[in-house]
Order: sequence, then C-alpha cells, then structure tokens
Amino acid sequence: MVPTLIQEASGVQNITIGASSHASTALLGGEGFNTVTYRLSATSNCWYHIDTTAVAATTSNSSYLALGIIEYIRVRAGYFLTVIQDSASGTLNIMPMREVSTP
Repeated sequence: MVPTLIQEASGVQNITIGASSHASTALLGGEGFNTVTYRLSATSNCWYHIDTTAVAATTSNSSYLALGIIEYIRVRAGYFLTVIQDSASGTLNIMPMREVSTP
C-alpha cells in the first residue's frame, strides 16, 4: 500500500500576508491523531511561524516560503500558524490533508 494525501474539505484557512504578523485560528487535530499534515501555498513570498500560541512571525524566528512553492508540514492539534510578508502582501492558504492508503 502506498500512502496518498488528499485534501480535507473542512479546516481550510486563508491568512492575510502583510507588513504585520497575522495568525490562523487554532489548527485542527486529526481523528484520534496528535498531528495533521497541512499544505501551505502563498501568493507572495512570506515567513511563517508555528507555535502553541499565536507568536508573531518575524524574519528571524520563522521559516521562509516562496511564491509558487508548495510546502507540507505536520502540526499538532491546537497549534497556531502566523505569517508576515517578505516584501509584498498576499494570502497564505493552509489546507489540511488526510492520508489514505491506495493499492
């Protein structure tokens, strides 16, 4: 069996990328699991930070995500993601994914 990731219909968040840090709502947990995979994509270059509280994202405490790059992260339920622009405003899409087994 090969695991495959598919998009979940619920839990999608779009966060404004701006000159000041913006936060997601608490990220969802999995069905009986401690972590969930999320797909990140942004309409502009940005910096994102994941923590147990909505700690402001900065260029010194965050991971860089370039425009056009898709990144997959695993996050514990209840964590927050914050984002700040690199040089231009935009939107960060956070899409929860579910792993399924395919033959």
